[in-house]
Amino acid sequence: MFAYELHQVHRDELQRRADEWRLAQQAKAARAERRAAGRRSTARSAVRTDLEAAESPAGGRRHALRPHSAA
Repeated sequence: MFAYELHQVHRDELQRRADEWRLAQQAKAARAERRAAGRRSTARSAVRTDLEAAESPAGGRRHALRPHSAA
């Protein structure tokens, strides 16, 4: 009887560890999916259309032009 009880305890411990591992993998997959969804929405919103570039006050330039130095 003692061997059977040890076997049950060992089996329960293995089952608990397997459940913890499965939950950790599911959480990792959910985090990866949220990051991927965030990157997808950021990439879409960061794209400027030609119309937006034409309407911008700088005319599509990113920085101010500076005259060359005389030196």
